[in-house]
This record gives sequence, structure tokens and C-alpha cells, in this order.
Amino acid sequence: MLVCATDAGGARNLAPVAALAIAQGWRVTAIGSHTTLPLFAEAGVAARIAAVSDAASAAVLLGHLAPQAILCGTTRYRSAERHLIAASRALGIRSLVVLDELYSYRSRFADDADALTGLPDRVCCPNALAMTEAMGEGLPADRLCVTGSPALAALADRVAAFATAPPPPPTEWSAGNNALRLLFISETHHSDYGGAVGQAGPLGPFLGYTEAEVRRDLARALAGPAMPPCQVVEKLHPSAAAGDLKPPEDAAGPWRVVARTSLWPLLYHADLVVGMRSMALLEAALFGHRPLAYQPDLIGEERCTAVRLGLADAGRRSADLTGWLHRHRHRTPRGHPLRPPFAAATAAAQVLWTAGFPIGERTAGFPTGGSSDRPRPPSQKDPL
Repeated sequence: MLVCATDAGGARNLAPVAALAIAQGWRVTAIGSHTTLPLFAEAGVAARIAAVSDAASAAVLLGHLAPQAILCGTTRYRSAERHLIAASRALGIRSLVVLDELYSYRSRFADDADALTGLPDRVCCPNALAMTEAMGEGLPADRLCVTGSPALAALADRVAAFATAPPPPPTEWSAGNNALRLLFISETHHSDYGGAVGQAGPLGPFLGYTEAEVRRDLARALAGPAMPPCQVVEKLHPSAAAGDLKPPEDAAGPWRVVARTSLWPLLYHADLVVGMRSMALLEAALFGHRPLAYQPDLIGEERCTAVRLGLADAGRRSADLTGWLHRHRHRTPRGHPLRPPFAAATAAAQVLWTAGFPIGERTAGFPTGGSSDRPRPPSQKDPL
């Protein structure tokens, strides 16, 4: 199997699948980017930089490796994933992708003329809602299947383990400081979507806000009257350049900006979580948080998965942000960790089954079919 993910969301979903395949004895080659290699490494999967710049170089790589299947993440960019899918089609190699978000399905596979030239043999969806919406955007039903999210399944496993062996408190929050620990999950909306009305980026038109506005509003709100003392950790997107980004000048308390720090210990020890529409807000919900997706003056439809699934609050105005902070100004215990159906423990095994790789009963938890070691197809039922 050849596994390729150059985007963080794709790597988080493919790394658990690759790790399971390796544990089952399959030969796996993993390739990615400087952003994703550490994510593969966290799962114990050795990966190298993807030297795939076009369909020709993809064909050379596939000819050398001769994989039975390729498993890719998705991206709207002309990336190694797209080149590999195109080359695999010409060579008759089975191709799959795993979706990491519940929006912009068609754009992940469409070319500049909006033709679905980048469509693989199978698209693994996290839940039935994603599958239905993907069909609504024109993806053929016979290419879609529901497998669950390997990334969220791995996280749910980790959250369960934290109950008996919690991670040490991150040093980004000052020890001995009794202020609320607020985690601000930043994104790269300005470079992805533009910075003003009429502008656009590689991922689409201006959203109505950028991460700079959200950062400014959060700093001002925390400096307002009757606000609780907070120490903020601003977690940058994995693809963001940390540079010399400094805390806001009007920050009312300690404000640390971090880039490569692991997200999960931050989520575990945070009292409050604020973001925009990152998948990390859904991850926060699995920890038991009720995060805020703050998107001031949002243009267009809601695309925050955590909000759409009813697992996060939404804010559109600065007053929403201020009100939410007021309501959460007292340190209260988090809710119980969640394990929704889309985070079922069998998600990685379901992806491998879809790829045509047999999974033993002991690892996957699936019953065997008669005398064969190949499991029966897992259920695709998912109330969400």
C-alpha cells in the first residue's frame, strides 16, 4: 500500500490506517510533506517527503513500488495526492481517499473546469451526513462509503487513556497561575480565502473575517470589564509560519503563541476553547468541552463541523464572544468525553477493508466470513 498525505487533516486520518496495516503485516510506504511527516511519526509510521510533482513522476513512483492500492488525503491544491490518483487510474491501481471534513466535497476532486477528474475509486466518508452532502455536490454514490473517521477514532482512544494516565500540564500555561486556561485555535483563513470583500484565495472567496480579526476581538473581549483572568495559548495551524508573531499588544494577561506543540495535551488541560471552524473544535468536543466557533460577519453557509453536529456554540458578533466568555467565567468541570458513531474504534479497519486489505478478527473486531479470514463489510449506519 502507498499512503500519501501532504495536508495535516489527511495525515491525521491516514496515519492510524497505515499503522494498523503495518501491524497486520502489510508493506506500507508513506509519503507526505514537512507538515505531515511529524504526524505520521506520532503514529509510529516512517514517512518521507513526496517527490511527486506531476502525473509522470507519480507514474514512475507507482511503477517502482507496484502497490495493490493507494490511500490519499484530499486537498484543493494540485498536489501529490491528485497526481497519484490520476496515475493510478492509468495503471489500474485501486485508489481511495479519506475525507477529513464535512464541506467542499466536489472541490477536492474537481479541476479548473469543475470536472471530477481527480475522483478516486472510493471516497471514505466520516458519516452518513457527509456521504449525503457529497452526493448532493455531484459525487457518484457508487464511489462513496461510510467508514467513520480514523483520526477521531484514534483521538477517542487517546481521551479514554487519559482518564487513567493524563498528560502532563503543558508548559505553555504558567504553573501556579490560577487564571482560566483558554486555548485559541487559529487557522490560515487570510492566505486561504483572502482578507477583504471581493478577494479570494486558493480555497475560495473571502469568508467575512480572517484569523487576525478573531484574534483582535478575543484580546479585546478578555480585556473588558468583569471578564475573568485568563492565560491564553494561541495554537497556530500546522501549515502556518510562526515567524515572529507576538501576543496582541492589548492582551489583558499572559498570551503564548505556539506552533508545533501537540494539540491534545492543550485540549485536555484547557478550561475554555475558542476557534473558528477548525476540526480541532470537534476534537475539543470529544474531550468533553463545549467550544465556541467564533466567525464574525461570516459570509455564506456554516461550515464548522462541530457546530453543524451540535457539538459547539457559534458566534457571529463581538457581543456573542463577550457573552460566551461571561457565561464561562467560572471554572467548571468539563463534560464527559464523547465517542460519537463517526469515531468508532473500527474506523481504520473499515478503511482498510474498503481498500481490499484483509483484517484479522483479533485486531479489527470484525467477525470472519466462513473459512475466510476476510471480514464481512462493516455496518455503515451512523445517526449523525
